Amino acid sequence: MFGISGEQMEHLSDDRLGRALDWLFDADRAALLTEVVVAVGERFGVNFVTTISFCGSYRGAAGRKIRGRTAPAITYGHSKDGRPDLKQLLFILTMSADGNIPVAFRCTDGNASDSRTHIETWNTLRAVAGRSDFLYVADSKLCSRENMDHIDRAGGRFVTVMPRSRLEDSEFRERIQTHTPDWICVRDRPNPRHTDGPRDCWYVWRAPLPSAEAWPVVWVWSTLLTLRQEARRRRNIAAAIEELQQLRARLSGARTRLRRRRD
Repeated sequence: MFGISGEQMEHLSDDRLGRALDWLFDADRAALLTEVVVAVGERFGVNFVTTISFCGSYRGAAGRKIRGRTAPAITYGHSKDGRPDLKQLLFILTMSADGNIPVAFRCTDGNASDSRTHIETWNTLRAVAGRSDFLYVADSKLCSRENMDHIDRAGGRFVTVMPRSRLEDSEFRERIQTHTPDWICVRDRPNPRHTDGPRDCWYVWRAPLPSAEAWPVVWVWSTLLTLRQEARRRRNIAAAIEELQQLRARLSGARTRLRRRRD
């Protein structure tokens, strides 16, 4: 088990394991888990804001104080693994832009909202960097008035993604049905996957109106991503047509158990 020989297993006991867990709790867990999470992320491609699921009740892991420190609560929350039946913890890892070097790591309660973790994460990065003018790049959970205003008031900079649920998103999608934005090409590179494939061109267009929080909105269009989405839609349509044809064959069969409902 875990590379432990039978002779070594004889020296394991509840007391030894308990003391080892106590030492682990008192150690610099952030540094240790940062190394573990980075290794897992590189090996399995997990997101750097992710959930770790646990099997079992974990009644004692409710965020209690232990030797002056608050342990994270293993509890139910929004599962990124698609397992809402399991309790979890939230792992948050922040990387630098130059080489994906881990800068800060936190482990928090399993029911913590992603959108509420950015302020604490940014405050930690500011303390580590010793300044506030670095560029903070985050997902759509950062796109809230509270988060963006906090960074701005402290002299920071940020780039985030606007969620599809925003009014600005629906207005832009409606606009491009009848108007073509003045796209500006900002990146033109060879296909990263196929040498003879279409080029990957990125275009941007700054909206004339700001967001509801008065921040600039820049729309981005990738030609290669557009081609991939079109191919995915064609595959989905073809699969749906095939399933409908199979259903028609079943309905027209002599021994089908499916019957039309009587009015």
